[in-house]
Amino acid sequence: MAERPTPLKSCRAHRVIGPYFAVILAFFSITGQGFAQELYAITNVKVDERAASEVEAKRIGVAQAKRAAFETLMERLTLDGAAAQGTAPDAATPAPETPAPEAGVPVSPSGVAIAPSDLSGAARPLTVPDDGRLEYLIRDIAYQDEKFGGGRYLANLTIRFHANAINQFLQRSGVAYLGSSSPLAVILPVYKSASGDLLWSDANPWLDGWWQLDGAGTVVPYTVPLGDLSDISAIDVDRAMKVDAASINAIAARYSAGAVIIPVATQTDDGSILVEISSFGPGWPGAPELLRLNPEALLARATERAGENADPSTDLAQFAAAASLTLDALEDRWKTANILRFDQESTSLTTRIPVSGLQDWLGVQKALNSVAPIKAWRLAVLATDHAIVDIDYIGDQARLDQALRRVSLGLSEDSETPGSWILTRR
Repeated sequence: MAERPTPLKSCRAHRVIGPYFAVILAFFSITGQGFAQELYAITNVKVDERAASEVEAKRIGVAQAKRAAFETLMERLTLDGAAAQGTAPDAATPAPETPAPEAGVPVSPSGVAIAPSDLSGAARPLTVPDDGRLEYLIRDIAYQDEKFGGGRYLANLTIRFHANAINQFLQRSGVAYLGSSSPLAVILPVYKSASGDLLWSDANPWLDGWWQLDGAGTVVPYTVPLGDLSDISAIDVDRAMKVDAASINAIAARYSAGAVIIPVATQTDDGSILVEISSFGPGWPGAPELLRLNPEALLARATERAGENADPSTDLAQFAAAASLTLDALEDRWKTANILRFDQESTSLTTRIPVSGLQDWLGVQKALNSVAPIKAWRLAVLATDHAIVDIDYIGDQARLDQALRRVSLGLSEDSETPGSWILTRR
């Protein structure tokens, strides 16, 4: 088994709010804002270019890096196939599949079996903007490890994009896209072994595999607890498998998380790893999803991840590969459930917002501007103690409510005036 990683910084417990499938999860807008910024940041963009001079090599290399970063961002924000090259297949048309190892469980060309999901509403073809437009979309660039010499330029870049500018670009392009990352998720990797179900045990290779991942820049920011006394007190394997609401609340609150994900892994005789994913939290689908990771897919991902002189066939490498593939599936699961279709007609509602003063109203304004499903909003009335706002939004009201919760706003029907709505700060 792998050596346990360095303990995470201690997390303060917070109160938990908002029911979801009989589970109440902590949800904090300040954390969401930080993850939203990371969603539009592309790290580790490598540059290695040669030209007549180092200056020219840098100019060419950085220009190529900007375009590569934009394409990576498009892969992150859109469903599979909504590529930045202007060739997006219709996601309603199933991709070619190889025969499934189990009835009812299709297998993708990568060898990862997935439970069917509704990917209707694909993005339209997207054209990469020209260099001038690209400059407008980029917020800043950080340069690391720069090296010059002999007409060669090497660097490692972090390229951050303006979230609002990217969203407006995608809306005008008629592309279905992800408007926000998942709230922080606590991953509880349960391994079903011959001796029983394992979670915090030192003999849990599935937990070891998750510890090997680097989740920077993921659509699903997550943490994998170490299983210290406080973690064990919050939830154990029996309570995780029974989906005990109080325990799920406790582990979510301990890490200030807005979601809890329980991937249950089983190793089969043929070397495949079956993973059943259950997710709990606003914006996450309630139905479990089954993955079958076959040996070929595991070896391919392990080889891709392996460093110099590393053996991709070890148990640790295989379970780390399984965790990596599962994380890919989680990202697709989140994107499919939360993708925004700005080519659809919007729905409108009018809501009353109690405010205690100008600063309170400015805070509400800022929150409304950050809610991805809101296409537009208009101030109808601003009084000393309340505002009345007309909101145009994409998707159904449940998705709007989930998005509002992420910025600590709650939408409810006005009990005194049927058919009217109140938006309150939480």
